[in-house]
Amino acid sequence: MPGTLLGFFLIGAANGIGVPYFISTASAKAGRNAATTVILALSVALYIAQFTTPAIVTICEKILGSVIANVTSYHVAILLSLLFNLWCVLVVDRKSAK
Repeated sequence: MPGTLLGFFLIGAANGIGVPYFISTASAKAGRNAATTVILALSVALYIAQFTTPAIVTICEKILGSVIANVTSYHVAILLSLLFNLWCVLVVDRKSAK
């Protein structure tokens, strides 16, 4: 139970910090007149991702399960998190190189 509560706290903190950051950054890049469109687009993307995640995890679990025995949704979630973090690092590195 403590691990679950800590995990939910960290997810909440990431959303509380990340979503406003993404919205303000995207709005600044899109221009002042596009701010409402940016907020709408990011909100739609966030909620679509939230509700499609179980399907994505299930598909990945079946694909990985055919290669590796005893794969669970937790393994897939950890793998997807690691891949996302790697992608974020690569995007930051590519942006810094320009």
